[in-house]
Amino acid sequence: MITNFDYMNFESTILKDPDRLLQIENHKLAAKLHEEAARYHKDAVCIFENQIKVEYLEYAMANRKGDLTS
Repeated sequence: MITNFDYMNFESTILKDPDRLLQIENHKLAAKLHEEAARYHKDAVCIFENQIKVEYLEYAMANRKGDLTS
């Protein structure tokens, strides 16, 4: 259980230390960059999946028309 004393101790030591504050800000920035990278990755996966669907549909249409050569 966290007591008021624990929080006050945390506030007086960690939150007033410039190096720790910089470390906290760096972690926040890293988390934001990670979220952005995950979003780009998700978009890339969707594009790749759509590309596969298009290629499959093109293949299926060519196969139906008899345009495929063995």
